[in-house]
Amino acid sequence: MVDMKGGNLGTVVMNEKVIHLIYKFFWIITILLVFFHDRQDTFQKVIAIFFLILMTVLLCFRVLESKKSWKKYLDNEDDLS
Repeated sequence: MVDMKGGNLGTVVMNEKVIHLIYKFFWIITILLVFFHDRQDTFQKVIAIFFLILMTVLLCFRVLESKKSWKKYLDNEDDLS
């Protein structure tokens, strides 16, 4: 995440544990919405679909970040060999 403070570009670093807890919390909310929503209420349908799309996007970003970290790890291992 990028933060602008006084015209200076800085990086805001979030703890991986916090991101993981937020991800788990979103999964719990999504599962509850899918199982216990009122099928006649359009608002609840839209919210459930929104959370499913949000979870899919977050999963894609997590996969890409994992791919980057594994690529760095494998490149370092190849350099040592």
